[in-house]
Amino acid sequence: MNIFTKSIDNDKLTRWTMPVPPSGANCVETAFTFLGLITPQECLHSRKGAKELPEITRVLQERSHLNYTFKEIVFEDLTTLKDALVESLPSGHMTLVLLNRPNDIGHAVVIAVDSAGKLGLIDPQLTWFPGDKMTDYLNNQGFRYPNGTYNLLVATSKKRQINNILNSSKNNRYYFLPLSLY
Repeated sequence: MNIFTKSIDNDKLTRWTMPVPPSGANCVETAFTFLGLITPQECLHSRKGAKELPEITRVLQERSHLNYTFKEIVFEDLTTLKDALVESLPSGHMTLVLLNRPNDIGHAVVIAVDSAGKLGLIDPQLTWFPGDKMTDYLNNQGFRYPNGTYNLLVATSKKRQINNILNSSKNNRYYFLPLSLY
């Protein structure tokens, strides 16, 4: 699986700061800003409210100049997630992730692997959650499904139709909203 990645150094992870001040900006734009795909000014002036998957994909393709779409990953724990990403997300890199809740309301975050190979999650509207804190974050924010799994979408460069992903997810329509709306 070839996923969208950007490099990140440990200094940026350990000295993490919000890419834009709390403003009600959508989580997608905040994540895009952290990844360097849009400027803080673009983020602050973006349309507020929910973003749907086709719109997120369009912006990612325009700003990265590659043909990305999203692949669904279902995992039970961080080891399973890391195994799914290990070849595609090397140390010192990060990627955009769209987390899904059982109620179909999602949240855009960044997953990174530091230079020591440790997985962590960056919620650009909150803070950095190193490996052992990720599970607490996922559970506290309502991402755990009743069957004990978690569900996320990761940007891949493999050509696939967005509709196939939505159909494989039981025709769910995911909406990615600012964290403050939950």
